[in-house]
Amino acid sequence: MVKQKGFTLIELLAVMAILVIILAIAVPGIGGIIRKAREAAFIDTAYGLMRASKYKRINDILIGDSPKGFQVIYPQDKDKLDAQGEMPDSGAIIVKETGEIALALWSDAVGKCAVKNFDEAEIRYDESIALKEDCASGVTSEVITEMWDGWITMTLYYPLNASDRQWRLGSPGEVRADGSFMWNDYTGPIVVPLSRVEDIWIKYKLDNKEVIIPPLGTVLVDIVPDSYGYKLVEKVKVKINYDEEATIKEYRVGDSDWMPYTEEFTVTENVMIEARAKKPDNVYDNNGNLVSKRTAVGRDYIYIGNIGVEESELPAPTIERIAPSTENEVARVKITYPEAANKKIYKENYGLEQAYTKEISIKRYGTHIIAYYYDASGKRSK
Repeated sequence: MVKQKGFTLIELLAVMAILVIILAIAVPGIGGIIRKAREAAFIDTAYGLMRASKYKRINDILIGDSPKGFQVIYPQDKDKLDAQGEMPDSGAIIVKETGEIALALWSDAVGKCAVKNFDEAEIRYDESIALKEDCASGVTSEVITEMWDGWITMTLYYPLNASDRQWRLGSPGEVRADGSFMWNDYTGPIVVPLSRVEDIWIKYKLDNKEVIIPPLGTVLVDIVPDSYGYKLVEKVKVKINYDEEATIKEYRVGDSDWMPYTEEFTVTENVMIEARAKKPDNVYDNNGNLVSKRTAVGRDYIYIGNIGVEESELPAPTIERIAPSTENEVARVKITYPEAANKKIYKENYGLEQAYTKEISIKRYGTHIIAYYYDASGKRSK
């Protein structure tokens, strides 16, 4: 009988030790290869977005637009340019009127900021930028003053551990019917008109508690619909945030009477919603002495305009952009409706329904126009 000889324990331990040493050498190398591949891929994406920006500018000129500068902010403008690869998680691309391009784009997967200044030809990683929030601050702050007179770039500051950071514009008494007056995710410096600097609202979560900071001197009243924009829905659920010290918290829908707010509610038709609050307030002089007591009032108005069902068999009207006719216009819009149109409607920046009777004067870049109509039976078009 032949005796089988196996490995001794010492031999097995020796082999395992060798394998551990090989893995210790190989794994970091493999990790480095993967990291470099991701970095190279994101640089390729940045170049693709830069080319797409050039094509957009050329296309704007070909269709008759004057070669104005423009910007693309991520992530909110992620669908504005067409390019291959994983889109940036934050950042900005700025195109000057002359066609020069600067960019600063952040990738969460890479953990770096890809940058290119106006006077540079190559895109590179800026190793000095370690935070996502700092990635686009330089490129946006440099350009906005060149692009639009009367606009400003602002960096908002939140508590270090805050999550769900958001902002919006809004002043007491105005009807909120524009995307910039809804809550937007804060991903970096924001661009607002100089006249609206004091109308910025801030919202975030800290220790699982939602915190809303209204502009100075404003009583917190904040109407929040769960759906807003172009997409039509059958109903909208509405929540209203009030100042914790408010003694009166009321709202009304359309022309209804004022009702006490106790919980979220649902609306099933396009309608104006108003909310108001009252709270005791003390007035002090410059030395901190109590001068008087008063009742402070806060109000918020929002128009819900995206409730409805599209009728696919009715063709959509056509929207044509034409040259401006006055110096204070950036463009004019002409809408052509089919003969079946009984009630011709358009909206400007998600706003109130308006009857279309003549060409629309556009006085601000970035204005959105939505057009549709109702036929004689009341059906709505695309």
